[in-house]
Amino acid sequence: MKIQVLVLVCLLVLAVPALAQEVAVIEGLEVTVVDEASGDKETVAEEPAAKEETFLTPETDSTGKGSVLQVSLEAEETAGNAPVESAPLTIEEVDVISPVEATPLLPSAQLSEAKQLIAAGELSGAKKILKATLVNLKGDNYDKAQDLLAEVNNKLLFQFDSDFPGVTIHQVKPGESLYVIAKKYKTTPEFIAVLNGIKGTVIHPNQKLRVITAPILIHVSKSKNRMEVYVDKEIIRIYPVATGLNNSSPIGAFTIVTKVENPTWYKTGAIVPPGNKENILGTRWLGFSLAGFGIHGTTLPESIGTQSTAGCVRMLNKDVEELYAMVPLNAQVTVVD
Repeated sequence: MKIQVLVLVCLLVLAVPALAQEVAVIEGLEVTVVDEASGDKETVAEEPAAKEETFLTPETDSTGKGSVLQVSLEAEETAGNAPVESAPLTIEEVDVISPVEATPLLPSAQLSEAKQLIAAGELSGAKKILKATLVNLKGDNYDKAQDLLAEVNNKLLFQFDSDFPGVTIHQVKPGESLYVIAKKYKTTPEFIAVLNGIKGTVIHPNQKLRVITAPILIHVSKSKNRMEVYVDKEIIRIYPVATGLNNSSPIGAFTIVTKVENPTWYKTGAIVPPGNKENILGTRWLGFSLAGFGIHGTTLPESIGTQSTAGCVRMLNKDVEELYAMVPLNAQVTVVD
């Protein structure tokens, strides 16, 4: 028993100096060290570990020309480490999507507003919104907005009191006919009649007629199988078409040099009369300045929207008949890939 007490006393004697050496009191990021023997205190401020935050900010490069993405480090340097310097990264070095290259989506709010204005008869307001929206669109979204704009322009074109580009009001003089007026303005009698709701060909002196004065332009996209018709750069019609198999439709600028109603098809080794179910030209032919090619109707409506012709531009009969009435001789046609 005495031996156990003696051992315990020895252990206490050895432990007391160690316990009396230093007691540390931590307050926040400061450490106060207390020497129990002397009672002296010493405060040591510990530096917090550096907090590193990285973000991208646009900066102008040294030339003052281009935009550079600057990587900024907003933190203290870590104790014991060398300072970290920011490094400029060019656009090419950063994996970002340029808003110029990205295809913007169709602004649904603007489209909805345009549709509401169309329904309310506010066509000029709808047109303004659509034209502003088209500036930032590409691809399918652009085509959708174009479709709606063509609808608006078509309605404005037929509004007698609308201020549509490339349209004038002609007051009929004694002795004038639709043919004479059409020749004067380089349009067609049929289109004057349609624009003014005239049944037949009878007009009267002093009658006011709405007449197209600007050229009508036709634009065909082979990849989209789509035709767009313009009056003075204003789109008024869009039609689905069929174009040449194996990219056989010629590209370039052409003019309409012939117009034929119910054309005969002169194919190799045979002559197919109009009305024959094997006459694939349909009800109208508008021949290009490039011999052998043109725009025509069809007896194969299921082919519209495909690349399946021998090189011509094929339309539904109802569409080609409408186009035929609008387009005068020497109208320009542009075909693109």
